[in-house]
Amino acid sequence: MSHSDDSIPGTTFAPLLGGRDRDIGMLRARLAATLAGEGSLVLIGGETGIGKTALAEELCREAAAHGLCVLVGRCYDLTETPPYGPWLDLFARVALPADMPCPPLALAGRDGVGAIASQASLFDQLRTFVVEATRQRPIVLLLGDLHWADPASLDLLRFVSRIIQELPVLILVTYRAEEMTHDRPLHRLIPLLVREAKAIRIELRPLSDDDVRALVEGRYTLPPSDSTRLVVYLQTRAQGNPLFIEELLRNLEGKEMLARAGDGWTLGDLSEARVPALLRQMIERRFAAISNEGRRLLAAAAVIGQEVPYDLWAAVTATGIEALQDVSESAIEAALLDETADGLRVRFRHPLIRAVLYETILPSRRRRMHRQAGEELALHAGADPDVVADHFRRAGDSRAPHWLARAGERAESALALLTAADRYEAAAALLAAEEINPESRNPAERGWLLHGVARARRYINPRQGLTILDEAAHLATSAGDAALSAATLRLRALLRCYVGEVHEGLPEMEAAATAVRALAPADRERLTERLGGSGFRDGDGYGTYVSWLGFVGRNAEARSRGERLVSDLNAPDAVHRDTGDVHAYAGLAQVYASLGLPDQAREAFDAYRAANLAIGDFAQVHSAWGHEAMFLYLPYLADRREERERLERETEQARMMAHGTILYPPRYMLQSLLFVEGAWDEIEAITRAVREAGVATMIHRGWACVLGPLARARGNAERAWSIIGSVFPAGPATEPGELNFLDVLLVLLLAADLALDMGDLPTARQWLEAHDRWVAWSGTVLGQAEGALGWSAYYRAAGDNARANDAATRAHARATTPRQPLALLAAHRQLGDLATQAGRYADADAHLTSAQSLAEACAAP
Repeated sequence: MSHSDDSIPGTTFAPLLGGRDRDIGMLRARLAATLAGEGSLVLIGGETGIGKTALAEELCREAAAHGLCVLVGRCYDLTETPPYGPWLDLFARVALPADMPCPPLALAGRDGVGAIASQASLFDQLRTFVVEATRQRPIVLLLGDLHWADPASLDLLRFVSRIIQELPVLILVTYRAEEMTHDRPLHRLIPLLVREAKAIRIELRPLSDDDVRALVEGRYTLPPSDSTRLVVYLQTRAQGNPLFIEELLRNLEGKEMLARAGDGWTLGDLSEARVPALLRQMIERRFAAISNEGRRLLAAAAVIGQEVPYDLWAAVTATGIEALQDVSESAIEAALLDETADGLRVRFRHPLIRAVLYETILPSRRRRMHRQAGEELALHAGADPDVVADHFRRAGDSRAPHWLARAGERAESALALLTAADRYEAAAALLAAEEINPESRNPAERGWLLHGVARARRYINPRQGLTILDEAAHLATSAGDAALSAATLRLRALLRCYVGEVHEGLPEMEAAATAVRALAPADRERLTERLGGSGFRDGDGYGTYVSWLGFVGRNAEARSRGERLVSDLNAPDAVHRDTGDVHAYAGLAQVYASLGLPDQAREAFDAYRAANLAIGDFAQVHSAWGHEAMFLYLPYLADRREERERLERETEQARMMAHGTILYPPRYMLQSLLFVEGAWDEIEAITRAVREAGVATMIHRGWACVLGPLARARGNAERAWSIIGSVFPAGPATEPGELNFLDVLLVLLLAADLALDMGDLPTARQWLEAHDRWVAWSGTVLGQAEGALGWSAYYRAAGDNARANDAATRAHARATTPRQPLALLAAHRQLGDLATQAGRYADADAHLTSAQSLAEACAAP
């Protein structure tokens, strides 16, 4: 079991767990729940040295004694944590029991993070391991010092925390409270873990005077006056920090100021004790038995990293391995280092030991050592780009941007998008600083890096991406890089659509697709090479263009272009065939649904999912299931419960597989179903979570078709009008072609309903006429029955029941072919109410009975 900042090994004392009875009790309760088959996530926080690791490791020892499988992984300071770093550490040095399954290949392979083909594959492998392993025995996972964790590792933690709730798995996470600044990914994740995984938080506090007194009296048999002196001494200097207390006691025993005497102990004159003011000084005492040369070599090891291969250490210091092994023996005896089981490397016992050594090196010498380490590591084919980049960056070496870019590409290919954006941004900043020197200018390379930043953050901050792309486009022009210009234009068009600027974005998207196809073969090849591993598999962009045409309701154009593109895609002699062209299926699916062709819509959805499954893009698979729920199931299949169950099951499975790239909460894509089912509180909770996540405007605005009716149903007309105003700033005069068409078509009718609620017939008529105009513009079939029902309600409010009945009859006919159960339900209900009012009770009974039957079949309370 490895160690961290709270329990420096080498002490003869047991971990300081006095005063932690409540915390230990909470952990033991979770261990008991794990043994009973219930999973848990426990977050243990506190300041450096407060006892987080000691507490967690104590529980791990108890778990191991009960026969549980215990795995430990950590993050380390002074090192750029690679994607999935603590998870790789979890399996790096452990031999699993014989009855356990093999660990995930992506995490246990010799290539480290380089073995991760895709995030979806990694998540699936880990889930399979956890499920299979728990069939043999319960599991405890200790993930230490996650305040240093990369975003990809935290995405994986979020994923795993959701799948363990019904499995015998206990996850312990430790983190430093003082490191939890707003820019730390873990700071943003903790509220989500508490909400989604019901994580239990344990915040460790300093030990009280009574706790320290109990510790002293339990460990040492001293006269009462001496016990009091010792407690005061410890609390004055350590202020309740267990690690400081442990080191102070070690020092007193070593100096024989606290010494055994027969059956008891004696305490000397504490005024003579040299008490370290800082932990750094306490750690430095361990170097007393280390020679000056040994300290120099250990300092060089601190530059290399937390774990130091002998061959790299030898190369950086120009020292033979035997001499380094002699130093290691002394350092191991002094509780500074451990040697790995294979004897090929050493590891610092505690990150703070390494930090103290690191700070003793002159900056100029430190830079030289970092450069040497980077150069040596870069010679190996499987070099970790994050590690190499970190060394070159600390050395101030011009090779750092190249290795940061490689680290970004690796992270992006594994869909660790936020990590990728950080690496690209750091590389671009270094290149910008270098460009002060005209001889080192490389505008095209910096442009590609900026493109990577905008690309990797396209879901979370598309507006910022547009600003970044302005600079990338300028750099592309100044460098004469046609491939970068085309790539920037294409991404810019997509981001404009994401922020709601569809009128400008769609023409740019078409122009970008044309520009990509017009590239010279060499430029096209370079574009593919630069973006091939990015997960931004959009080909020349025509497929995305078609999907957006369908998205905004340009049905005829989307269908014509989409069917032609799909035909070309499937032709054996196709000239242009790109994986990105499969986005045409998404556009066609929505178009077919809009035009009343549910069978063709289902085929297109199936084809789109299959194509994305083939390339491992589970985020798009998840999105497709959500759109099928809204545009196919809800209008056409709402009375088929088995279809709803399948949708919910498949959507959740895809969401779990795509967890790291999905920024919104569970069941976000199923809000329309939740509204019909009456799960309104859940919709409100989802809305709050989405606002916190800052999801792109265009992505979230489509849910006005749920949030607006929900506000009206709950009697909040003011909020409903506010939602309508955000979607239609020009009111009923708003023209179609800018918005996600089918989503907001219902919002037009909501406005008419609200006006009728107020008795404002002229305003209601304006909104109904706008709805008719939008329907005619797009040629949609969906929405026609609802529009006729809107007119029926209008005429009824105006006192013209004959025209109201005619409109409701039209609605019934349009909801019958093609069959739309929910629209048919509403038409039967309206006809039943009108028949009741007219005294035609047999007709009323028939219609209302049909409405009731449909409501029950659709499970629509």
